[in-house]
Amino acid sequence: QAFLLDDIIDIMNKNKTNFTIKSIQFNQRAFTANLKCSSEYSFYNLLDYFSKIIQYNIKGYHVKNNYVLDIDLPWVVVRNNNFNIDLLNKELSDLGLNLKQEIYNNKLIIVSNFDNIISLIKLMSDLDLINNFFIDIKQVQSLPNSIGLYQVIIE
Repeated sequence: QAFLLDDIIDIMNKNKTNFTIKSIQFNQRAFTANLKCSSEYSFYNLLDYFSKIIQYNIKGYHVKNNYVLDIDLPWVVVRNNNFNIDLLNKELSDLGLNLKQEIYNNKLIIVSNFDNIISLIKLMSDLDLINNFFIDIKQVQSLPNSIGLYQVIIE
């Protein structure tokens, strides 16, 4: 899973100006991503890039001048009792990723920009922690799209 995830994150990072993350989820069943592309050109380029590494696990939709990509890959979360939300929160604080974070109801809630969210995912993947938590990433809807902040809930 992690190797493939690194490839997906690299494509997202290299093409970050060509789409908006509507949602990304890591749950017990799947890794899913819903990306809204900025143009028809970026839609087909991203579809091609992703298809090369995940083949049939991506779908593209063009409806009323909206270009959307949906990625759906098998994923399993394996809880690690030695590494919990409190420890993850402390580690992220110590690393100084410039994340606005808070623990609420045993969930780590983070608000940050795209680059920091990608850094967070890469870090969790590099530390083999990405499979230990349910992760939900969504664009903050109450702000104009140009601000580009994302909310991450890790549990």
